Amino acid sequence: MYTIGHLPGTRAIQESQTLQSKIAFFDKESDLLEFRLSPSENAMELAEEALLSGKCDVFCLDLSGINGQPKDEIVIAALSHRDTKFDILIYKEETNNNNIHIKLNDNARVCVIDERAELLAKSLFPEWNITIIDTEIVDLERLMSIYDGIILPNEHEAIIGKNLNHFASFQFHPKEFIPNAAQNVTAYLIKRADGELRKLLSKIHVSEVSQATNIERTIQTDLSNKGWKSLAVYCVVDHNSHYHVYVCGLNPENGSFHRTRYSSSTSENIVTNVFEQLSKNV
Repeated sequence: MYTIGHLPGTRAIQESQTLQSKIAFFDKESDLLEFRLSPSENAMELAEEALLSGKCDVFCLDLSGINGQPKDEIVIAALSHRDTKFDILIYKEETNNNNIHIKLNDNARVCVIDERAELLAKSLFPEWNITIIDTEIVDLERLMSIYDGIILPNEHEAIIGKNLNHFASFQFHPKEFIPNAAQNVTAYLIKRADGELRKLLSKIHVSEVSQATNIERTIQTDLSNKGWKSLAVYCVVDHNSHYHVYVCGLNPENGSFHRTRYSSSTSENIVTNVFEQLSKNV
């Protein structure tokens, strides 16, 4: 019997249940155990403590929230599938008959929850008035009575699994509205010494997701170390194994917003080349 640890929240529970069903496919039983963060903890520290203390055997954690590598005794044994719906605009106005164009007034008031979304929204829709709101609690009904629209990650607790039919919505393409590095991916953490569980999880590991998110996280780390802020990184690996990277952020030298696309048939020198190209593009 395996114990699957997870954080509170609808998406965290859903991802843990998905892992539970995959483990059951191999005739292995498991149960779920929810862990709550204390004010002094971060998610990685909580997961590491839960695993090393034996409270759970595997911990499901949002990969985009993992900075760097876990402790030596802990390993990311597998990654989940990746939903390619990342960010959505929810708004009051109706779309046109083709459901393609967003119809908001030039001075529409639109709120977002982080600087990444703020910078992207301002660059794509300079005619809108963009405001960052408190990320702790998002009351969708209340916010929609104040603003003309709100941009949220698709996996945000305020909208995941909710019926939004009484609002209009527009799903952004990640090549335009670039997501966070490793967004929409769940990492399965275990103790490095647990060879049996590691072998089991290797059967459900999605290598294509790992290939793309390794690039995203490496680029994000490199740019962060160079002082770039509000970063967004998205990588697509096509059927020819060519890499296509979309990245944006604030230049540390002058605070200007840069974005670029870089394509390569190999991952060799991709981090250096992306940095050089991003530095030139505005």
